Amino acid sequence: MTIENVKLHTSYTVADAQAIMKILERAEVQFKVVSATDDKAITDYLGRSDFKPVDLYINGDDLGRADMVLRPLFVG
Repeated sequence: MTIENVKLHTSYTVADAQAIMKILERAEVQFKVVSATDDKAITDYLGRSDFKPVDLYINGDDLGRADMVLRPLFVG
């Protein structure tokens, strides 16, 4: 059974998303990036019109590999 794309997190800044994407690319993890659907609310909250959050979706078949390479970033 194949799992479809899984949302990694919501509302990364573009700079944070780019750093994470580089790590995922090196690990050959398939992913896609989508503009966050709630960016208007987040932008209003932060008062920054230049803040464009994105969502990262990991291919379900690559979740194990993504976990291995990203866990050190989030766990510390």
